Amino acid sequence: MKQWNPATSGARRDAVSEQCEANGFPVAADTRTTPDQSTAAPRPAGQYETRCGVPALNQLHDELLAALDETASSNDREFPAHYEALVAKVELAFREEEQWMEDAGLVDMHTHQAEHARVLGALHHVHAHVMAGEFDEGRRVARELMPQWLSLHIDTMDANLARAIQRSTTHKPSGSV
Repeated sequence: MKQWNPATSGARRDAVSEQCEANGFPVAADTRTTPDQSTAAPRPAGQYETRCGVPALNQLHDELLAALDETASSNDREFPAHYEALVAKVELAFREEEQWMEDAGLVDMHTHQAEHARVLGALHHVHAHVMAGEFDEGRRVARELMPQWLSLHIDTMDANLARAIQRSTTHKPSGSV
């Protein structure tokens, strides 16, 4: 897996941001870069860095990417059930992250929660099409949009959450987790 590169991450964020926004996946305004930053292309699918310094958060990201892969590779007969399970897994993951935000006292918690809500709205919108037998957009969400959005989200919002978690655990009395 490629590591985050500050020289190219801005252009990657912009390219991913544009594609995600065009398809209903929100991107916080502060993840945009300025026009004078690098113009490197985004990483190909499957080349996303999920490490942010908090093992439980890393595991959550890995599980989401595995569920996305499983959904994207399922056959048409299995796809509706896999997509439904994916949406449920994302809902659980977001609830867990939001609890961590609260526990860590994350300052911009509401912005992070709002982004989660918009993504869930987009997933549910596509879910209605999947349940009607229209799989193309659901497959695109599982193969492209959600992995790209998740990568951007990890680089921005979840990196901030990881720092807050690390700060909150280093300031607790000895013996606390």
